[in-house]
Amino acid sequence: MMNWPRCIDVVSHPRDVARFVVECAEARIGVALVFVTAVDGGGMREPGLRMAASITGATAGYVSNGCVEADLVAQARKAIVENRPAAVQYGRGSGRIDMVLPCGGRIELLIYPVADHHLPALRAMIEAERETGMIALATDGSLRWDHGAQPVAPGAAAYMVRPKIRLLIVGAGVETLALARLASAADMQVDLVSPDDVTLTKARDARISVQGLRGLSSPVDLRIDGGTAIALMFHDHEWEQMVLLQALDTDAFYVGALGSRRAHARRVEDLVASGCSNEGIARIKAPIGLVHRLRDPHLIAASVIAEIAAAFQERFAAF
Repeated sequence: MMNWPRCIDVVSHPRDVARFVVECAEARIGVALVFVTAVDGGGMREPGLRMAASITGATAGYVSNGCVEADLVAQARKAIVENRPAAVQYGRGSGRIDMVLPCGGRIELLIYPVADHHLPALRAMIEAERETGMIALATDGSLRWDHGAQPVAPGAAAYMVRPKIRLLIVGAGVETLALARLASAADMQVDLVSPDDVTLTKARDARISVQGLRGLSSPVDLRIDGGTAIALMFHDHEWEQMVLLQALDTDAFYVGALGSRRAHARRVEDLVASGCSNEGIARIKAPIGLVHRLRDPHLIAASVIAEIAAAFQERFAAF
């Protein structure tokens, strides 16, 4: 089993919570799922599978900014020992005057001890890493994973699970590496494609998935889906053409390219000459990032991440 920390972890994606649960169960360590079932007013998390806690006190995920997690772990351990689900509430109207949420809101949760028959659904959700689906807990205690948005039985607690943001970075140099590292720290799935061996080596040393780009027309397996953001981080823009044409023919939710407005005008001319449509060209965020004319590579990376987060929120709303 992985050495998950005993303190509240910053894992946020439902699939990462599910991985923790499966590893605990396979090690025969009692563990409980924690679903956020309703939020009223301020709250950090949308309804869904947001946390898990084991009998040892180890956790993955979170439901607040540390306001209720310690008590929630105690409630989860009690549910595991009693092998009985528990519904808990915190905040406004909960009757628990010692557990007031500073934001003034209310959060409702369902704690569900994990049994062996829950594991196939959790494993299926983990394996469908790049697919959108629904995790549903039925009134009889069964857990189901379905691809897409499938009908659920009355009374079931059902929540959509989207893929983790995948950021495909194609470029070279310090801005490329700064973006890859920051995106990785932001819990995105990061893949870096570059023609530069130094960039590839440094990214590989940082445990970032890499792929070499060996020629202007060399085929590259970009594996782009609707949950993918693409950032072109070249100063030498001749490398962009093939990748942009491929990217704009996909359902990627974000396509951005480094460079000035003048550089983008030349980029547009080249794309038009290659037969790219006006609709495709209009998808390109250029200059890349929310804040333009930045010089520092780390600030550029922060600006790009912010723009990607805004695009993801606009397309999908939440995980």
